[in-house]
Amino acid sequence: MRMLRLALALLFALVLAACGSSTGGAGTPPAATNSATELPGAADGDSGGGDSAVDACSLVTDADMKRTTTFAVLSQQATTVGLSQTPGCTWSLDAGSGAAGAESVEIDVVSPGGRDRYDFQSGGVKPEAMLHGYGDAAFWSGGDLSGDIWAVKGDAMVHIAYSLPVDANRPQELIFPLLPLILSKV
Repeated sequence: MRMLRLALALLFALVLAACGSSTGGAGTPPAATNSATELPGAADGDSGGGDSAVDACSLVTDADMKRTTTFAVLSQQATTVGLSQTPGCTWSLDAGSGAAGAESVEIDVVSPGGRDRYDFQSGGVKPEAMLHGYGDAAFWSGGDLSGDIWAVKGDAMVHIAYSLPVDANRPQELIFPLLPLILSKV
């Protein structure tokens, strides 16, 4: 019985020693590492969220939104966007559907770290989805009623998500003109 206790104590000591050496010493946590599934910008303390210095709600006024989309703004609300919880802003539009919030435009900006995020987002995008004349690079995914537009200027990435009513399925006319306005302010 004494040999069993001695063997268990020795095994326990070996496990503790192995754990201590992998962390750089007892009680010292291992350094954070980038995993392959982590979004760019999420390392080094940038969660993709709260570090953004851009207030998305200040980039477009209600008058800008009405002039561009042709729809009056029902409400504007600061939000967080996507898995990265990037600070953003949502404008609910009065498109006459009777379903409040069904038609909307959501804008978020990642800066700093936007270039890395854009490069990650645009990986594998087909050439026909690329947009020309917006910032350093841009692309569109989705369709006429709803979709997403990503553009990058310097180290700032702008993302616009939209949902339009069935009878107003012209994002090229109603949503795309927001990009130059936003890009001029980031």
